Amino acid sequence: MKPSKMNKLTEIVGRTPKAVIAFSGGVDSSLLLKLCSDILGKRNVVAVTGVSQTYTREERAVARRFTKELGVRHVLLETDELACRNFSENPGDRCYYCKQELYGKISRLARRSGIPVIFDATNADDLSDHRPGRKAAAEFGVVSPRKISVIIRGGSAWPRGTSRPTPAWPAGSPTGPASRRISSRRSTGERR
Repeated sequence: MKPSKMNKLTEIVGRTPKAVIAFSGGVDSSLLLKLCSDILGKRNVVAVTGVSQTYTREERAVARRFTKELGVRHVLLETDELACRNFSENPGDRCYYCKQELYGKISRLARRSGIPVIFDATNADDLSDHRPGRKAAAEFGVVSPRKISVIIRGGSAWPRGTSRPTPAWPAGSPTGPASRRISSRRSTGERR
């Protein structure tokens, strides 16, 4: 990562004394969590993971291991997007309904904890994809520092000038059953 991009990211994250990170346990959110921990300090960062029928035990284990080794507080929030007909019928905008529930719960947790900002790991290159969840992020004021600082994936996932990850660094981005399901196929949460 070019120094100017890292400086911009540091500036964006450093504008707040504390932050909640919407943390899936994937590479992008793990990178953001690590950077926020380095910039704000471990005590000023809370990783929040939405846990539901669409998030596997393996994904949960990776997320827990990473936050534990990083030394940041990790909150698991129960979500039930399958109870939402607009999600379970699996339309093309199902991600909006999933993120609406998740960001709503994260927003309430942040307010109760006195934390002024929620970050997610949306990248600039994510903007060229169909991402209905971005609308929900905007509704809840979620900030995407990696999008703003125009950090685009490619090459080494770990930016130069930052401390290296712990051994629990995720090998790949976990994708739950819902993200692997084609739109218009009904989601049941059951494994086949």
